[in-house]
This record gives sequence, structure tokens and C-alpha cells, in this order.
Amino acid sequence: MPDTSVTDTAVPALAADEQVLVDLLTRVFETDPIAEWVFPDADRRRAVLPRFFGILYSAAVGNGGAYTNAARTGVLLSLPAGATEPPELIGQLLEAVGEDAARFGAVAQAQAERRPDRAHQYFTFGGLEPSVRGQGVAGALFASVLRQCDATGVGGYLEASSPAGLALAHRYGFTEFGDEIRMPDGPALQPMWRDARALD
Repeated sequence: MPDTSVTDTAVPALAADEQVLVDLLTRVFETDPIAEWVFPDADRRRAVLPRFFGILYSAAVGNGGAYTNAARTGVLLSLPAGATEPPELIGQLLEAVGEDAARFGAVAQAQAERRPDRAHQYFTFGGLEPSVRGQGVAGALFASVLRQCDATGVGGYLEASSPAGLALAHRYGFTEFGDEIRMPDGPALQPMWRDARALD
């Protein structure tokens, strides 16, 4: 079982936290394999990601699916069960990615086709300050939100884009949900599922 003894639990991320947490996500995902595939030019990737994550962050806050910790050194974005993405979201993201819209669209379509049709909390993006890696912050955030899922009987779903993300998902009870989603001549996302668990 995962170690949930750490005390740094999740709190709602707010609009006032946007600059700090979007900057965190931008720095984390500058070297993510999928981000590198969607935005192959490094300078352009650095320029686009803040706007890209700003849009996603605002949507997650609006849906009640954005989480952080007291020190704002970790962030977790999600779409809660029963919530719907703003109808303008995809259009805003396509505008933000500009000339890389075709590759972004390929990823988004592949993700949409593989989403489970049962109720779930969809974990979309997470990030951690390098200075606190190995201190249990990511695990504590994840475990705290998963306890909320368990309390409401809702499963969890995500797509792991890196070995570290896959290892974290395994640690907290996620298992592979079908085959990888592989980009043409590019990296892969691994869909992962976790059933809700009975509370002690």
C-alpha cells in the first residue's frame, strides 16, 4: 500500500495561485516527451506553454479540479466526475498552440477516443518543484485527492507521459488501461485506471 503518512495534503488551487503554478507546470513540461513532440521547436515551446497551461489551469479551477499544497510547490489539475469542460476550451487551446495545432489535435483526439465511459476523475497534468522532489509532496497530493475519489466512489483515470509519471501512478494503485496511445513517429501515453476503494 502507498505511504499516506505524509501530512502535506491537497488544498484547492485558486485563481490567485495561477502565476506561480502555471510557471511550475511550464518548467516541468518543457522537457516532457509529448510536449516536445507537439512543440518540436524549443524556443516556441517555451513561449507557448505558459498560455497553454494558463488556459487549462483556469478551466480546472473553474471546475473545482485544481489542487496544490500549502507551500505551492506542487500542482495537480483534473476534471472531476460529473464536470464538463468549458465549450470554448478546445478553441482557446488551438488558438494558443497556433502552428502546432495539427499535432496538438492528434494528441487530443487520441486521448478523447480512449477515455473510459464510466464516471471518473480525470487527472490531466501535475508538476512538482525540483527542490522538493523525493520529499513525498507529489505522493501526498495524489493520495489526498484519491481519498476524495474513494469517499465518493469515483474511479481515477490518467495518461502517463513519462517513466516517473507511470511509476507514481502504479504506486497509488493505478493499472494499465489498454494499450499505449502512440503518436506517429513519436512518444506514447499510457492510459491508467484506478477503481475507487472502500474507506477504512
